[in-house]
Amino acid sequence: MEVRALGWYNLTREFLKVPYKVGKSSKKKCPQLLIKVVMRRLKTSFRSSSRPVLHAAARVVQELGKSRAAAFALGLLNIEGDIVNTYSKSNDWDHGTSESEENEETIRSLLASLMEVVRTTVACECVYVRAMVIKALIWMQSPQESFDELKLLIASEISDPSWSAALLNDVLLTLHARFKATPDMAIILLEIARIFATKVPGKIDADVLQLLWKVRVSSILSVIRLVYVFG
Repeated sequence: MEVRALGWYNLTREFLKVPYKVGKSSKKKCPQLLIKVVMRRLKTSFRSSSRPVLHAAARVVQELGKSRAAAFALGLLNIEGDIVNTYSKSNDWDHGTSESEENEETIRSLLASLMEVVRTTVACECVYVRAMVIKALIWMQSPQESFDELKLLIASEISDPSWSAALLNDVLLTLHARFKATPDMAIILLEIARIFATKVPGKIDADVLQLLWKVRVSSILSVIRLVYVFG
């Protein structure tokens, strides 16, 4: 977990080094924060009409979400409010190719912009792409944000009969994995899992249900411990 959390921290801090500008101007090309480059490339991928490209882009977002969740678990939430266009107001840099914005951007605003593009991908006809997108959204969900949109999206999606039992159970296993990464979100994640039990009970594997039941028991025991300690 520490390695993943460090990866997320570094992604939000590292600058992409660029060579000095050669020409009449003595100014250097403005360094770009690595996460801005990654977000821009991902947005381009999500606008593709290729299903393999969309699936791969969603998988990348899922991996980013795993690292972000690890950062949440270790208490690194505050880094997402930091301003990212550090060089945008400096006259020492050439901004011709840096795409610097006048408005201050934060890690949180960059992610929000990316996730808007990611959510549009659920309109894809390929159910495998949609499943990967939902898994990515589960991992990218912040405990500080509302889960209502994610719950509505999942409830709408799994009503589609094209979802196989294997895909549905795969998403449920993603919920379980997210719980293990961020146990504080257990109650909300169980609410989402309950949608599956209500909408498609016949497609849920017994072993997956058992795993989710253990999550429920674990979360109840955690509440009891807190009441005992602080009550």
